[in-house]
Amino acid sequence: AAVNEAGRLRMHTYRMALSIEQRDPAGMAEIAQRFDRSLELLRTGDPSRPLFVPWSDASRASFQEVQTDWLRLRGRWLAQARVDQNTLVQADAFAAHIERFVQAIETEIAQSTSILHMFQLAMMALAIASAVALLYVGNLVIVSPLTGLTRGVKALREGDLSARVSVDRDDEFGALSAGF
Repeated sequence: AAVNEAGRLRMHTYRMALSIEQRDPAGMAEIAQRFDRSLELLRTGDPSRPLFVPWSDASRASFQEVQTDWLRLRGRWLAQARVDQNTLVQADAFAAHIERFVQAIETEIAQSTSILHMFQLAMMALAIASAVALLYVGNLVIVSPLTGLTRGVKALREGDLSARVSVDRDDEFGALSAGF
């Protein structure tokens, strides 16, 4: 949401230049207010969206640059009667500052996403290792004793009354083996 809101600042910038060109001071004032609200929203965040800027040194510096330029340009543009070449150059330069802010946010998000992906891979590896360990322990605790008892039953079925099963455990399988 922060990337979208910051990107909206570029749109507001070009709309303000267009309002100046169309000599629409009311429209310019309305867009300037929207711009102010967007800046405030980016500064404070909005947990209901959720919108927050992942603040890093680069994003803070870029945001400060945008705020400083906006304060400088706002008064000029609201008082400007008509668009000139300087206004368009200022709008393009200002949009470039906004783009640096957006890129700083995206870079921070990409780094956080990479960390999240590494965590997810570690969790998947842990889940696979746990499953393998569980299968191994299950084989030792359940399958091996049952296999020994099955061999003993098979030997009895074939008529070998001297068949024995080793009793090397002190649990239910040990009691079953001793009973056999």
